[in-house]
Amino acid sequence: MASKSLSVLWKYDVFISYKRKDTGKTITHDLYTALRRRDINLYEENIGSHYQDKETLNDAMISSRFVIVVISKNYLRSSWCMDQLVNIIESRYDKIIPVLYDMNPHAVFSATGPLGAKYHQMLRYANKWRKWALALQNVILLAGWSNSSYRSKSVEEIVETISLELSSVKQNDARNLIGIKPHAQHFIKDLLKIGSGGVRMIGIYGASGGGKTTLAMAIYNEISCKFSGRCSFIENLKDDSRELGLAKLQEKVLTDVFKLNGMKIMSIGEGKHLIKERMGRFGVLIVLDDVDDISQLDALAGSHVWFGNGSRIIITTKEKSLLEAHGVDSIHQIELLKDGEALELFNSYAAPKKEYEKLSLEIVSSAGDLPLTFKVLGSFLHDKEENVWTSALNDLMLTSTETLKKLKISYDALESDEKEIFLDLAIFFKNRKKSEVLDILSAFGYKSIDNMLQVLVDKSLISTISDGRVQIHDLIQEMARCIILEDLPKKHSRIWQVEQLLKIRRKVEAAKINGIQVKFDNERPMDFSDMFTDMKNLRYLDINTSHMSKADKEPKVFSSNLRWLSWSSYPGKYLPQGLQAKELVVICMANSKIRQFSKRKNLGLMPKLKILDLSGSKYLTAIASFERLPNLERLILQNCSKLVSVDPSIGYLKELVLLDMSCCSKLQSFPPIVQMTSLKVLIFSGCTKLTEFPEIYWNMDCLEHLNLQNTRIQDLSSAIGKVSNLISIDLCNCQNLTNMYFGFCPLLRSLKLSGCPGLKKLPVGFFKMQLLEELILDYTGIREFPAFILNLPNLKTLSFRRGDEDSTSKTNQP
Repeated sequence: MASKSLSVLWKYDVFISYKRKDTGKTITHDLYTALRRRDINLYEENIGSHYQDKETLNDAMISSRFVIVVISKNYLRSSWCMDQLVNIIESRYDKIIPVLYDMNPHAVFSATGPLGAKYHQMLRYANKWRKWALALQNVILLAGWSNSSYRSKSVEEIVETISLELSSVKQNDARNLIGIKPHAQHFIKDLLKIGSGGVRMIGIYGASGGGKTTLAMAIYNEISCKFSGRCSFIENLKDDSRELGLAKLQEKVLTDVFKLNGMKIMSIGEGKHLIKERMGRFGVLIVLDDVDDISQLDALAGSHVWFGNGSRIIITTKEKSLLEAHGVDSIHQIELLKDGEALELFNSYAAPKKEYEKLSLEIVSSAGDLPLTFKVLGSFLHDKEENVWTSALNDLMLTSTETLKKLKISYDALESDEKEIFLDLAIFFKNRKKSEVLDILSAFGYKSIDNMLQVLVDKSLISTISDGRVQIHDLIQEMARCIILEDLPKKHSRIWQVEQLLKIRRKVEAAKINGIQVKFDNERPMDFSDMFTDMKNLRYLDINTSHMSKADKEPKVFSSNLRWLSWSSYPGKYLPQGLQAKELVVICMANSKIRQFSKRKNLGLMPKLKILDLSGSKYLTAIASFERLPNLERLILQNCSKLVSVDPSIGYLKELVLLDMSCCSKLQSFPPIVQMTSLKVLIFSGCTKLTEFPEIYWNMDCLEHLNLQNTRIQDLSSAIGKVSNLISIDLCNCQNLTNMYFGFCPLLRSLKLSGCPGLKKLPVGFFKMQLLEELILDYTGIREFPAFILNLPNLKTLSFRRGDEDSTSKTNQP
């Protein structure tokens, strides 16, 4: 992870990887000239005839924001260039700008093109060349090139793209460094002691909004280039550890540092062992941001001996006692901004006119001392007229010294829909995946959601949208909660605590509620029968009942406005009798007591339902009809252990994209697939009584992933022939499988056949699968290793073990 969302302190803006013989006097020279003309900080030592060793060039590349890769004919023939391309792909995948010079995408791999047949011959037999081929594939995938869509870009277009992105990034960088840079330099020089050897753990503590994360990010980006890419920055550790679990965060750290894919850690203990075992041999850089429990440190950075010589671990927290208890080497308290720094930070966001200088000083002196406050107020006042500035100053002077009331001034200026979306985000969806947030807000009926999210980002009410998640500062969330609580008891709009929900007694209070997200932790029986009866405007309900009691009483009715229903361990045998489901978009009832879904005759059509998740509903025996769900996109029925059959109407779900029937251990058959024309993922793994693959009436051109692991299917020769665009097939432990035929699957990348003793040979035409990267053939009925497999040019992982031998395997990984 060489870059983060708040990137700062890069050495260079641009690094160019190219072949001097082909482009040194043409496009590379033109790029160099154009970049210099724009005052873009370019690494120049590799331009022209200067000699640079590989290590120096690699350090410069990792230290650059963007890497331009100019791919030409002789670039592809140069082992030096191709080795550098592998490093670029592994270290800087998210910031690469590929350029094809005097070539088109087809020519890169064409045997009749500039590379020639000899290149392909080498690809088949040399592990190093396989790495190069994979790097080239990634470049083409990254660029989205195809023969039909490819168009060469001019130098002006490339430089303009970089210039625009840099102007935005650098503006943010400059603002983030105000008041931070002196701390970062002191930290690096005096506390971290980079290059001195040993292992050092350093802690940063201070109040929310004080700049701990910003300081850690600045340090990370300054020194990460010295760790050869073995770095990880874990943001929002407090929230993620609760939402994802510590084992997932252990996976993330190991994935970041060692560029591993598909790692699965089953327990925290296993994760500790892997971190100690793998990281103990290397110098690594780890940042653990926003720690609030000692167990998080014990799981991710237990002690100094876990890490190799030269490692540096940085921990940020509000609680100094955590750092002391963990025995870090040094503790640094974040210092609040000085007067001049506070004014500079505020002005960097507000961009005041010259005549507003006095107003700026007065606002800063009244705003407190937290950097977050200056960011939010400055963002709010940006481009506003003088009367708005004056009004804001008056509000600041009238409020108490409480930071939250000062932050609320920015909220008060939002439009009505922007306020509602902000409150939903802050109360319910902090740190949620952006894709999920967009789905939920769209279900609520909002329009132009992306535009409104951008408004909230611009006003610093959403700190950032990074790693695909909506990030909101703790103080901003606390402000949102205060806004809701100030309206009580006259207006309950959102509920996030069980106590709040249980206190509602009057109809007039219940009628105002539009969102509920609560978790019932106690084991006492709950009576939900009339809890939601008067909530006529409820649109979002998310209930987690971790302990299901036999005495729990199911609700009688839900609001007809309900759009999103998520209830783990739902206590009812059926959906409520009075449920009006015309507006529902999502029903997620994992581990419920539901026996039959949609049995109620008056349930009616669910025209907007897109997601139905009943996973782990061990009493579910039937879903009456799928005709009521014409627009269903995701159906998840995994671990429904009593589900014996599925209504034939399921085969007509035209909009279905995902069907997960995994571990439905009593499922014996599945109806014909008639019109599942949108299906991309089909999972039957663990359906141990399923003996036949469902009949397919029409070609399934969209199906990409098929998982039949641990089924009793015998023959895949007919139905599966109507699927031609599969990317992955998993048939592990299909012990009855004797025959399979994939037709022609030109896009197949992964095929797993381990544990299929009845399978005596690979299907005809297997050698045509030129994109295959992973092939697992352990313990099949195949007795002799098929030598032609080694001719597959893109194969990275190959495993072939026989039951009568200890191990005969070959694994090639880039």
